[in-house]
Amino acid sequence: LAERAKSAGVDVTLEVWDEMIHVWQLFYQMLPEGAQALDRIGEYLVEKWG
Repeated sequence: LAERAKSAGVDVTLEVWDEMIHVWQLFYQMLPEGAQALDRIGEYLVEKWG
C-alpha cells in the first residue's frame, strides 16, 4: 500500500516494527515499544503540522 501511494505521488512514511502484535501501540503501558511508537507518532505530527 505504501509503495502504491508513493508511486501515486503521496508523501509516505512507513515504519515496520518486527514481532509486534496487531494494534500493539494501544498497549503502551505494558510495552515499551508501544510508548516509543506513540512518541514517534507525536513527532511526525509536529513535523507535519508544526
